[in-house]
Amino acid sequence: MDRQRRTLLKAASAMAALAMLPLPVSAKGFGAKDFVALSARLTGRPTADFDPETAARMLKAFQGRGLGRELARLYLHPASNDALAGQVVSAWYTGVCQTAAGPAVATFNDALLWKTAAFLHPPGTCGGPTDYWSRPPSA
Repeated sequence: MDRQRRTLLKAASAMAALAMLPLPVSAKGFGAKDFVALSARLTGRPTADFDPETAARMLKAFQGRGLGRELARLYLHPASNDALAGQVVSAWYTGVCQTAAGPAVATFNDALLWKTAAFLHPPGTCGGPTDYWSRPPSA
């Protein structure tokens, strides 16, 4: 009788521990908000740095290559696929992501490379008032 009681207690403890684990994200349930959260985690940047429309375009490109399930797995376990993590980071910094048909520009002005230094901005966009570049930067 004592053995059955211990087995029951062990099983109940294990089930309680399992109930505390996060629910798995399915490939179908992995959306643009999840992709932004994953991207923020992988790049170390705040979620505010990621445009939701750009995230949706990039996610569609990854899903079009059959990587939806892998992205969901990467969301739960960031160290599970270094190659895919690198592709996500690269897409955000360059603004270019791979599609089934080849590389495609998902964004230009919102690429993270422009946020790596205060003086960087996309060509053809204003970086400040006229002659802002002629004054030396403040220390």
